[in-house]
Amino acid sequence: MVIGIKIQRAVSEAIAALIAFTIVTMFLLGIYYIVLSSIPKSLETPRLDIPEVGMYSSIEIVYSGNGEYIVRNLGPYPVSLDLGIAYIGGAPKLVNIAKICGNTLIQPNNRTRILCSSDLDIVAFIARTGSALNIVRIIYPEQQIPIPPPAPYIPTTPLMTWNIVFSLVRYLENPRILAEGAINTSINMVLNLNTSGTINANLQSVALAIVTSVGTNKYNILIVGSRALGGTTNSISIGGKSYDLSRAGFYRYRIKIINFTGSIQLGNTNAGQGIYPCYINSDKTCTVILSGSADRVLIYTNSSRATWGVVGLDPYYIVGDLDGNGYPEYIFATQDFTVGNSNTVNDIISSYNVVDYSITPLRIVFRDLPIDSNRYANAIVSLRLFYWDNSQNDISDNDNRVILRVGLYDPSSNSFVYSTSLSYYELCRYRSVKPFSVSYIVKDFLLYVPSSPSSKTYYVAIEIVDPYGVSGNRNDADIIFGIEYMGVVLGGRQ
Repeated sequence: MVIGIKIQRAVSEAIAALIAFTIVTMFLLGIYYIVLSSIPKSLETPRLDIPEVGMYSSIEIVYSGNGEYIVRNLGPYPVSLDLGIAYIGGAPKLVNIAKICGNTLIQPNNRTRILCSSDLDIVAFIARTGSALNIVRIIYPEQQIPIPPPAPYIPTTPLMTWNIVFSLVRYLENPRILAEGAINTSINMVLNLNTSGTINANLQSVALAIVTSVGTNKYNILIVGSRALGGTTNSISIGGKSYDLSRAGFYRYRIKIINFTGSIQLGNTNAGQGIYPCYINSDKTCTVILSGSADRVLIYTNSSRATWGVVGLDPYYIVGDLDGNGYPEYIFATQDFTVGNSNTVNDIISSYNVVDYSITPLRIVFRDLPIDSNRYANAIVSLRLFYWDNSQNDISDNDNRVILRVGLYDPSSNSFVYSTSLSYYELCRYRSVKPFSVSYIVKDFLLYVPSSPSSKTYYVAIEIVDPYGVSGNRNDADIIFGIEYMGVVLGGRQ
């Protein structure tokens, strides 16, 4: 209590002395300017203005000890630590910080380390701030924010590897969604063909093609198309048996080809890995010609009528290296044909609206990395991803709904105990609708591990969903969402 009284008395004496210097005598003001030689001559006389101090700056001493002071300036203007009050010989003295301790200027949104003599106990600093460094305030080392010791971390563990991507069905919370109950669509599709063998195809009404690499000269391919427009044909031969998709896929078709080897030609150009947004960019379909063989060919078609129905996830995703950097992507695509705005339904072929949206979220649980609640307090999950949707009016066309959820998964309850998410208003900032572009971004997600109950095992999980069906002409976005890298750092309990 006595020390506190002495400090407050010393501060009061210092302020009184400073005001006396500036008002009573120009001689002492001159001495003050000489000592503080870094002050420009155009500065006003220092003054105390508490409201302006609160408005202009927030200064904190985040560490003090053994003559070391770390001062943080959270405000928009520079801060200069000119004078200090220290106990020397048992009495409070006004000391020149710049002369005794060195660097005293802290730029906006920055911090400075001030090193003084370890036997110099500074109990208060007199600081100047504001656009002209003419606002005076007092800060105290007692108001420090202790810097906590870093938590022990283990190295980053990758969660999406080639082995995991190739055996994704093992990591799905509900593998049945590959075949049923995943996507509701306004033009239903059924699995028309599931086979393998040699392939020769001439598809002249392709709206979208996604090609990924899964090895040397080996590809996965997802093709989205419609019936033959303008008298063109859509023929495909597998194992010597021919299929006419102009009939079988009268309204629409999706073809998924796994481990294809051979030639891929888009128009007159040989194609490799990438996304080919034919209808998105040019408002017309393109031609894809294939010649080779594949381990698996799935063809989903609609040849009867444009009616609502529920489809499995299988024709809506593809895996493999999309951009040639050696890392596999998981790509989820409900996009079919066109782009649109708040005055039209975004996805249309001829006069038919094509609406696809999730009725069961795609949830992937990474069970290779168990997280023991006794050992770990948090998990930082990093994702490298890209996003695109076909809505040209963005937020005026769609409500803000969750697209991606990252969370801590409890296998006993099959639910998230903690999760965080990315929603549409965040993600739509990172894409160009037309012309189409893929822009990768990196996002980090902090997950807290509950300490109770003890000895509980959790897993990192992600959930991807297309939340947009259609309501009038709004909330009808179709998406293409890709995740390339996913890794986790675990923070240990103290």
